[in-house]
Amino acid sequence: MKKRPALKYLIFSLAVLILIIIFRPAPPIDEAEARIETGRVERIYEIGNVDLAFQLENGETFVIREGVEQYLRADSLRGLYLNKELTFKYPEYWSPINRDSSQKHASQVQWGEEIIYTEFKKKPKP
Repeated sequence: MKKRPALKYLIFSLAVLILIIIFRPAPPIDEAEARIETGRVERIYEIGNVDLAFQLENGETFVIREGVEQYLRADSLRGLYLNKELTFKYPEYWSPINRDSSQKHASQVQWGEEIIYTEFKKKPKP
């Protein structure tokens, strides 16, 4: 009879571990470690009330987590950057929710030399 509590503990532990893996946030990275993709923006929209998404012509989607809370608005960004070529810097990581990597976390969004959004910290000048 003592094996049942151990089995319940094992099942509970595995369930918690799986939930942590599924819902973990994108890892913070340095700008030098970021992957880079450039593409023409076909659509800019909000996901729910907090996330902001940029869909490229090639079907890739880059998401700024909590972008709306950082005063980024889809309607104003549409007027400025729709059908423009933007550069996205993002971490390479895998998630069971997004196995095909169709949505990528945008660590930085840039138009030419203008940085629209960034999570990278500025390095002090020597």
